[in-house]
Amino acid sequence: MVASKEATYFFVDMRKFIVSVFALLGSLCFASAQDYINKTDGSKIKAKVEEITPEQIKYRLYDEPNGPLYVMNRSDVLLIAFESGRSELFQPLGQPEEVVRQNEALSLPDPEVRIPVEAVCNLSYSKLKKMYDPDDYVSSPEDRRSPFISGLCSFFIPGLGEAIGGEFWLGLRHFFAIPTSLFVGGMASALIGNPVFIIVGSIVAICTYVDSIWDAVDIAKLKNMYEQDMREGVLPLK
Repeated sequence: MVASKEATYFFVDMRKFIVSVFALLGSLCFASAQDYINKTDGSKIKAKVEEITPEQIKYRLYDEPNGPLYVMNRSDVLLIAFESGRSELFQPLGQPEEVVRQNEALSLPDPEVRIPVEAVCNLSYSKLKKMYDPDDYVSSPEDRRSPFISGLCSFFIPGLGEAIGGEFWLGLRHFFAIPTSLFVGGMASALIGNPVFIIVGSIVAICTYVDSIWDAVDIAKLKNMYEQDMREGVLPLK
């Protein structure tokens, strides 16, 4: 277990170093003191929650603390991450009886915030990225995915790590993008007689290759983080 964790950390550090060489690292984002309303459609609102009723959520925009009071249906909200660090998960009213039975089997703190385990499989990578920061990931013995193995798969076969993580089309895009960029760059250089095109194609292929490994690791991390929070009965977000 210790060796696996150390290997994972080494791989992630190496991945970040490689990406930094190609200037792909962005600025770090620091959390501010505000509430986040995460909607069921994957969007997120930076706000100050004023009141939560059985059917509605009332809030003001974070950038307009003295602005108008907005009202949102409770059923449109997945969860709210409060300024204090506490989070509350919401479930639409009128759950099917089967879902209620599954939630009772989970033995979570509050039946109102319970969701079926199968729901984790329906969340895409793009939505999970809005909910979590993969740098906050801490491995757990109950995790079903290994970021190291996922990254290793994409290291040897670009796109494979994403595919086994449930993001088949993303993996397929990376798999074909690399040879395509090399082929187009090589053909353009041969036809025009200028090697700059094969150089550009090679750079694009390398960046795509690194991005494939990066995504494979992050997909495994984010889905593990979601399942960890489901087991605890909450989904804390930033």
